[in-house]
Amino acid sequence: MITILNIKNIILISIMILISYIILYNTFSIKEGFKIKKPKIKIGKQIKKIGKDIEKGVNKAAEEAKRAAERAKKEAEEKAKKVADEAKKAAEQAAKADPTNRWYQAFYAQVFAEMGRFLEAAGIAGQSLKTFPQEKQFYLDCATYQEQAGQIPAAIKTLDDLEALSGLKESIIRKKADLYLALRDAKKAAREWEKLTTAYPQHTPYLLLLADFYAQH
Repeated sequence: MITILNIKNIILISIMILISYIILYNTFSIKEGFKIKKPKIKIGKQIKKIGKDIEKGVNKAAEEAKRAAERAKKEAEEKAKKVADEAKKAAEQAAKADPTNRWYQAFYAQVFAEMGRFLEAAGIAGQSLKTFPQEKQFYLDCATYQEQAGQIPAAIKTLDDLEALSGLKESIIRKKADLYLALRDAKKAAREWEKLTTAYPQHTPYLLLLADFYAQH
């Protein structure tokens, strides 16, 4: 297959041959006294023409490569959409066929999330929480989808519910504090860290975390 690099190499070799021919012709015509009429070859003009040909070849190859890339991208997108639609359909059928199966429900929400449809994923996960209120992972999944959908207050509420279920946990506090900061509410974020220092006043790492938070905010 002829590439842009091969085209350039061919043209460069042609230029070198043309120049070599002219030099040799001039040399022999002077030394041997040839009385042959020299062809009127304008090197600059020829090189300029060759340069334009190179540019045209490069541009044409670039356009062809661009079109090929666009075709490949379109084909990949169509294939990905088809796979996603099939996965969505299968997940939906499984979830509706057995609504008591928590893993079907979790997978159904995950399929929407992977398609970038976080609002719908959050809705499915939220509905699953009503069916499986003791499933702690569902709270985390639902809060994540809500955050990605821009529903920050709803995500905080979901984590509040998880905290009421599982008790005070650093991972939940940290996540809630980050969400409050996303809302530009440093005071409420600080209160989350203060919960830990109040509940565990002798735990030095929590005191250091709170001190670091105050130093940054």
